[in-house]
Amino acid sequence: KSNFDTAAIYYNKSLELFKNKNDNRSVRYRGMLQHNFGVIYHYRGKYDSAVSYYQEAARMYKALNDDGLLFLTYNNLSTLYTQTLDNNNALKYAKECMEISNRLKDSFKISVASLAMASAKSELKDYVGIDTLIDKVIKISKESGNYYMLGMGYKFLGKYQMESKNDKRNCISSFKSALDNMIKAGNEY
Repeated sequence: KSNFDTAAIYYNKSLELFKNKNDNRSVRYRGMLQHNFGVIYHYRGKYDSAVSYYQEAARMYKALNDDGLLFLTYNNLSTLYTQTLDNNNALKYAKECMEISNRLKDSFKISVASLAMASAKSELKDYVGIDTLIDKVIKISKESGNYYMLGMGYKFLGKYQMESKNDKRNCISSFKSALDNMIKAGNEY
């Protein structure tokens, strides 16, 4: 519901329940709460605070060797750094996501990490390997029927074709495919 004030109240109450406990379960939940506070600050545009919370969550997840949750936090850091035009850090965290997703052998996470890497590399005007990353996103998304990710894959394919190849005909086709898939996904934005 994006009711961040109410969420923060409940997150703080939850944090109180776990603050003096150091068992793995409690540390995991504290990490999740740190991550969620990061999300609140991220959405509010308070990026320095968001980074602090995300990094604290990442520290906890690393201590627990919880790659699944670490992936989510690193992905949010990559997204945040893309939004603030810190593309080197965006790429750094996208690479971390890729390493984790490959360790987990999770195709959805691989597609998310590939998209994050393609985005960061595109912003850095480093087009080497972007086509391979985008092809991976499109292939995995077609296999899983994930229209949102498929739309994002085609969007970045069109961007790559336009910026790197100056291929207007194919980029229009890719953007149309992106639009069609976003409509199927119900993503009006």
